[in-house]
Amino acid sequence: HQKVLQFNHDDLDKDQQEDGNPGDFSPDAVEQVARLKGRLRYTSARRLSPTEVNISTDAVAVSTMVWFIHDIDPIQAQYECKFTAYIEWLSPNAVGLPEHVRLSKEELISLNMPEIDVRNKVELKVEEGPDAYITDSTVGRIMVSTRYLAKLQLRLKLRNFPFDEQSLPIDFVMPSEKDNRRAFVFRNCELAPLAKNLDEWTVKDTWTRCDFHEGMSQAAMFVQVRRNSKYYVVSVLGVMLGISSLVFTVWCIEVDEKGRGFDDQGKILVPLLMTLLAFKLLTASGKIPKVAKATIFDRYVLATEACFFVTVFSCSLLRSLITSGPEMAKMGGLLRFSFGLVLLLTWLIFLLCMAREVKRAKEEDSRDDQGSVHIPGFESACEKILQKPLIPICTFKRKAVLMEITIKHVFAINPAAANFTCEFEVNMAWLDAKAKQMPSGTKLDKEKCKKLGLPKLSVQNAQSCTMKFESGR
Repeated sequence: HQKVLQFNHDDLDKDQQEDGNPGDFSPDAVEQVARLKGRLRYTSARRLSPTEVNISTDAVAVSTMVWFIHDIDPIQAQYECKFTAYIEWLSPNAVGLPEHVRLSKEELISLNMPEIDVRNKVELKVEEGPDAYITDSTVGRIMVSTRYLAKLQLRLKLRNFPFDEQSLPIDFVMPSEKDNRRAFVFRNCELAPLAKNLDEWTVKDTWTRCDFHEGMSQAAMFVQVRRNSKYYVVSVLGVMLGISSLVFTVWCIEVDEKGRGFDDQGKILVPLLMTLLAFKLLTASGKIPKVAKATIFDRYVLATEACFFVTVFSCSLLRSLITSGPEMAKMGGLLRFSFGLVLLLTWLIFLLCMAREVKRAKEEDSRDDQGSVHIPGFESACEKILQKPLIPICTFKRKAVLMEITIKHVFAINPAAANFTCEFEVNMAWLDAKAKQMPSGTKLDKEKCKKLGLPKLSVQNAQSCTMKFESGR
């Protein structure tokens, strides 16, 4: 296909040269287009042939730690999360350098650090990092950790609502031109305990996928969550089932040959229908987005409304038959029993079909595993990166930090959003050899405390955090 397109472009260029007409472009514009064509990179050429030389030769390992997941919004198709991304790669320039020493930004440039971006981001904030260290100087393995607070886009699948499962993605890409020979490989994906405790959802599993997207290497991490449908079953579907089941009580009201009793049936059906419609509008409004395909919830609501209208038409037909003559009036009881039995059996069969569909929806797996192609040298690079643990065991001695936390104020406790606001004070004490030269009671500012090894604190479950240095001594 590409060869045919190339031939067509060549023929077009020849025709334009023969005619002396460059079309709508000036000579300067034609020259600019020729230069831009050589720089075009965002194509899917990597997918066409696994024998291309420019297919991935260098591996970049990615690992994630998700600290919390918050505010899964089906209306906006977004969710918020805090996660730490660990990026590992091999660099010949890192061989022989000292290990476990934090690298500067200038050193990372010389070590050819990959540029990472999150493709499905709506908002992305770097909370901490990047912190880079050489973890294995024998092969030149480098690890960079960065903690993000992000609002990400997701693709909702609401056909099985309220028994649906959703995949919460984090899509890493390497958009830089210098990383076109690199490809991702996933090491692992971990969830902190707070990320597993969701109010409306239950975390089912995590899975990953590495592929190419528009010529860029892509590593996608998915958190598979299942909606807790107990609220909808008990408080919504159960109430609607009770309301719609009351419609069959109209068949207990006898209609004589003069039509007496039909008014009593109407006094039951009309209020029940109004109650059902009002309950539907109050419960479904603002809960789920307007989607093109009907969900399980929509089909159930339509079935309950259809049950009401069919019952109304059946009652009208029964009244017409009974009042048509004395012979049909004598069969009024049998007709009423037959109509009610047929509708009741139809309703029960529908409920069984719905239960079967719910069971199928719970067993459905929406994963879409895909792989990417690499040349043989890529596998050896992966083995060198993954043969040792992500966080190596450090031989240096750990220092103790004494902490005292004083909570001053707690307010704005929001059970719906599962968050609260508080103000607290942290007092820390630690030992440092440099402080021996200072007299006791010396007041220290923030810069002096940093020189004396001020520990850096972070609140992992904070959606937003404002810190203020008070004093040091």
